[in-house]
Parts: sequence; C-alpha cells; structure tokens
Amino acid sequence: MEKVAAVILNWNNYEDTANCLKSLKSVSYPNLDIIVVDNGSTDGSAESLKDDFPEVELIQIGENRGFGGGMNVGIKQALSIGSEYVWILNNDVIIEEKSILKELVNSFNRDDSIGVVTPLIYSYPDTEEIWFWKGSIDWNTGEGYHPTPPDHVPKKNIQNDYVPLCCALFPAEIFSDVGFLPEKYFLYYEDVDYSVQLAESGYDLVTLTDTTIFHKRGGSSGNRLGPISSYYLARNQRILIREFNEKMSPFHLLWYFKVILKETTLRVYNWRIDGLFSLYRGITDGLRNKTGKGPYP
Repeated sequence: MEKVAAVILNWNNYEDTANCLKSLKSVSYPNLDIIVVDNGSTDGSAESLKDDFPEVELIQIGENRGFGGGMNVGIKQALSIGSEYVWILNNDVIIEEKSILKELVNSFNRDDSIGVVTPLIYSYPDTEEIWFWKGSIDWNTGEGYHPTPPDHVPKKNIQNDYVPLCCALFPAEIFSDVGFLPEKYFLYYEDVDYSVQLAESGYDLVTLTDTTIFHKRGGSSGNRLGPISSYYLARNQRILIREFNEKMSPFHLLWYFKVILKETTLRVYNWRIDGLFSLYRGITDGLRNKTGKGPYP
C-alpha cells in the first residue's frame, strides 16, 4: 500500500488541530504518517500538541511563514521520508469516513492524468451545506469561487479550474514537476495560483464526489471582514492578477473596482472599520506589488 503523509498546519489553534488529529484516527489506512507544522505559535498550542499526540511528528519552525511557507516545510519532510502521496489538510477539517484516503489514492491508480484530488466538502457544524463540490476561476476578477451546487451532486469525478487546499491529495512527483506551493501570498490565493500551474502543466484537478469531509472554515484567519482576511484577500487578488495578466479579461480593472466597492460596502454596513482600513492597506500594497508576510497577523 502506497505511503502517504498528511501535512497539517497549526497556528495558535490547539482546539481545531487536536480535533482534526483525533478525527484522523478513524482513517483506516495502515501506511499513513502525520506531520504537524507549527507556524510560530505563541499560545503554547505546539507544546500541548506534542504532549497529547506523541505519535505525530511535530515540526516547530519558530516563525509564521504563512500557509504556503509552512506547508512547504511539511511537504519537504513528507518527501524526505519517502512518501508517495502528500495529503494537505486544513487544521479545521473533520474526517468521519474511514475509507476516504484509500478512495482518494485509488483515484490516481485509475487515472494517471490527475494532479490533485479533493473530496466533496461539507460545512461544519451545518453538515447539510456543501461548501465545495467544484472550483472555477473568474478571469474578470482573478477570484477562485465555488459555483452553487446542484440539488444532487453527481457521483463522478468532477473537473475543476481550481481546488481549495483544504483537503487535497497530491502524488509526490507533482512537487518535482510543478514545484512547491507559492509563498509570496502568505495567506489566500496560493490555491488559485497553484491550481493554474497544475492545469498549465497538463494535470487534471478532480473532485471525487463519493468521498466527504467536513470543514469549519476560517479557524486561524477569523472573520473574512476582519483585518487579516481583508488585507490578504485585497492584496493577493492584485498579485494574482499581475501573475496571470495574460489570462485576465481586458476589463479586469473595472471588475476589480467593482469588487472593492462591494467589499467596502460590506464593512461599512457591518461597522467593521478595522477591516475597512485593512482592506485599503491591502489594495495599496497589492498595487505596490508587496508580497510575503504583511502587517497582519
């Protein structure tokens, strides 16, 4: 049975990471290693995870390198121990399906054109709401989005323009062929960027809809109207537009301003002045092409 390493990122969030690790114990896959990368936590969560989950490999990197930077540390460790597949997991996912990993791995055995596979993802605790079934990219704005699911999602492999890196299984050779996750975004949009790279390299991005997980959403970054999300979503949208400018609509600047107007209205209406300030700081830094870690967190 192929060797798989699950890579999970922790940042000041013991509860979600611990619940994710507990749920992984239900996965009936005998050749699974678990790697937790602590992204410079300051709340003692890394030490608690080390004490409570001694069977898990914990890597403490001492600083917050963002999603891509932290995940790449774990991915490289997974490759160094001979993993044939790398399973990227958000720390706020809950897994209940015992056979999920076996099914995800088997999808590659059936189709060698697949570069990444993700299950159907439901929201948690509202376990009837589908959070992700298919990913598309709007080249008017550069945004990755999830189309509204149909009443009955077909039980088949669904092709995507992009997949969120919430629960994504990759064959190890992807990282030598395409490279590691982009680190310039720090948080948000690295999934859209990497998905485009995979597609341009000739790989399929697939949702395996007869497997499921649950996702709590926003565990580390907080409310999307708050400072962290506001800054990085606004800034990184500009970075991605610049990165893939040849794919963008000729009217993308008009669409970008429309998005900013909408986001401004949302923060004013909800009286999130802190988020409004961060939104415009992100826009400014995006126009200046500032990358990597910004002023938040």
